Amino acid sequence: MIARRSAVLGAALFALAGAPALAVDLAPHRAAYSLKLEGAGQAGNILSARGAMVSEWGESCDAWTAEQRIVLELVNTQDEVLATDTGFTSWESKDGLRYRFSLRTLRNEEVSEEYRGDARLPAAGKAGEARYTLPAGQVVKLPAGTIFPMVHSRELAKAAAASRGRFAATVFDGATKEGMSQVNAVIGKAVAADDKDRKSPLTDRRSWNVRLAFFDPGAKSPAPQYELGLRMFANGVAGDQIMDFGEFRVRATLEHLEPLAKPKC
Repeated sequence: MIARRSAVLGAALFALAGAPALAVDLAPHRAAYSLKLEGAGQAGNILSARGAMVSEWGESCDAWTAEQRIVLELVNTQDEVLATDTGFTSWESKDGLRYRFSLRTLRNEEVSEEYRGDARLPAAGKAGEARYTLPAGQVVKLPAGTIFPMVHSRELAKAAAASRGRFAATVFDGATKEGMSQVNAVIGKAVAADDKDRKSPLTDRRSWNVRLAFFDPGAKSPAPQYELGLRMFANGVAGDQIMDFGEFRVRATLEHLEPLAKPKC
């Protein structure tokens, strides 16, 4: 999950204080999705949307890597075309204390956003700091309880396995200038694997329908900046998704899924 649809969270006692100590084995994998317009809001003027998204989680003995590319073409009611191409990569230590990130977005073939940097926490649950090399010299203070994206994925899966209906955290992903979101999740009841799910070793297990709402931590508006609905499997793999931008919604349909090698540590 990423590109301001990636991060997740923290001040909830590093997520799941009251839950049982459940083991979650996140699966390294590559997933490809097709994108198309799901629907427009009342005030929206988007006529069509189409594109593709590829996400990859890689695992080493001491870290996780994530890569995501989203290519999306929007056409509005004035027949104006906006083509975006966003690439995001990250590296995150398995202890959840170190993080590196890089994002680049093209809009109609012109660079519109570019961020790079690294972040550190002195210990789990403690306040930390992110330093950007692009824009050069930018520093973001990370409040106590902030977590990085893979930790969020792990803790969200733990919350689902523990039958917790809600999970909230502060997440730093570096996918925007501020780099941080308050992410609130609503988790549905567990869904058993069906015949289609059992065809893949990555989806032959329980899953949950999850709704994530992303808020700017300093915003006064009660409305989220962005919402994401998805089917999340117990190993962190994301099935079909609905990206809700307010003025319009985009459906991401899982088209291809393959496991990647786990390290021999």
